[in-house]
Amino acid sequence: MKNTVPLLLLLGSMSCGEKEAVLTDPATKERYKDELFSSFTKSTVQFDTQPDYHGKPTALSADLYQPTGDKATNRAVVVYVHGGGFIGGTRDGSNIPYLCEELSKRGYVVASIDYRVGVVDASPMAKGKAQIRAIQDLKSFVRYAKFNAASARIDVNKIFITGSSAGGATVLATAYLAYSERPTYMDTTGVGSLEGRGNLNGSNAAVKAVYSLWGAVSDTTWIQRGDVPVGCIQSVDDPCIPWNYGPSSCNVPGYGSYGSHAISTKAKNSGIYSSLHGYSSSEHDYGFTFPHIDTTIAKMTDFLYPLAK
Repeated sequence: MKNTVPLLLLLGSMSCGEKEAVLTDPATKERYKDELFSSFTKSTVQFDTQPDYHGKPTALSADLYQPTGDKATNRAVVVYVHGGGFIGGTRDGSNIPYLCEELSKRGYVVASIDYRVGVVDASPMAKGKAQIRAIQDLKSFVRYAKFNAASARIDVNKIFITGSSAGGATVLATAYLAYSERPTYMDTTGVGSLEGRGNLNGSNAAVKAVYSLWGAVSDTTWIQRGDVPVGCIQSVDDPCIPWNYGPSSCNVPGYGSYGSHAISTKAKNSGIYSSLHGYSSSEHDYGFTFPHIDTTIAKMTDFLYPLAK
């Protein structure tokens, strides 16, 4: 269902610091790489309404962050997808606002989006349908953003997607998974195609690159020469998602997952621009805790900068 609320709402509403943009020593700092602005503006927009796993209409919203008073046009966009095992999580949970704020201070327009969560039972098929709904909702937002690009002053060719855990799996599948490559547990019966039905306004859902925070794919054959760049960050000791390949306690039961090292290796062997950062921790989301989230942001911006500038 196409939502008619314009993305122009991003330019007003709730904010942090209603002043002209304050540039922090712009002569020596670069947009998309350094913290160029001292404050950000936040607004919320509803971008779609779709049925949840019980068939109940569910409003989908996004929190939008941008540098306060920014006058630039054709700005790069980062879309963040939260984690939660496809059964929980929220767009403003954990340290998500901090991540979005820091990216916006570097000049990005940042969106943290809702997607439909929940499963009818604990079966692999139910989990697969939940992941399909997440992919559909992310694609819906990308199309929505592109349709409203002129009013929001964003560059449709510089939309980047990132997410953590289940969100990481969602952005990776959105970037690389073709309908014909779906694993057996991703049955589209009753949920529709990977494109979904949201914001079918003539815009496509193609993105410039993907950055995964401790996410995974079901098969690295999804990634092929000519595909979009990928960056990954994850603990080599992740107890939830394997660093390379193995069973996953956080993914679909009974199915193996390929983690950051395997993804990066396949991308590199396919001639795709890629980045990989590993660290040692027994916490799945260690990279989202303070002060380690600052390293996550730094690695992400290092990867995105040459693509966004």
